[in-house]
Amino acid sequence: MEYLQLRSLSQMVTPAVIQKDLVWRISLTGLLLFGSMTAEASETPLPKTFYGDYKIIDVLKVSGGLTSDEQAKKSIGSHMCIRKDIFTLRSNKINYPVYKYLKKAAPERDSEIDEPNTPLFFGIEKDRQTIETILVYENMKAVYPFEKIEALPSGRYVNLFDGHAYFLRKTSAKCP
Repeated sequence: MEYLQLRSLSQMVTPAVIQKDLVWRISLTGLLLFGSMTAEASETPLPKTFYGDYKIIDVLKVSGGLTSDEQAKKSIGSHMCIRKDIFTLRSNKINYPVYKYLKKAAPERDSEIDEPNTPLFFGIEKDRQTIETILVYENMKAVYPFEKIEALPSGRYVNLFDGHAYFLRKTSAKCP
C-alpha cells in the first residue's frame, strides 16, 4: 500500500501557488457573478438631460418590506432632485454625489431576467428594448450605489425602496 508523501507547509504554500490560487478564485467568482448576465452594459457619466426636478406620482407595493403602504403613499407629491452638487429623494440628501449611467439591452424572455429586486424582475414595463439606470453614489470611494433610478419607456422613472416601487415624472430641467 502506498502512502502520499506530505511536504512541509513551507514547500507547499509558495507565492506562486498563492497567486495561482487567487487568480483561479477571482476568475471563478467573476464567472459566477457575471457569467450569466444577459447583455453587455456600458457605464458612463450621467447625461445632463437627466438633471432636474422629479415628482413622485405613484407608489406600488412589489414585495415585502417594513414600510407600510400608507406610509409609502405619503411620499406621493414629494420631489427628487438630480443636480451636479446635490441629490435628494424622500428624506435622503447627498451633497456632491457621484452619478453613473448604465445602459444595457433588456432580456428577450422572462427566464433571462437574472437580476432580482429590479423593476424588470417585478414586471414593471417589461416590454422594452433597453434598461437605463441612474446609479447614485455617496462619494467616489463608494462600492455600492446609494440609490438606483430606472428610466422607463413611458417617460416615467422608478425607484425601488423597501418593497415599494416609487414612480416619478420629470417636472423641470432645474431643481428649485
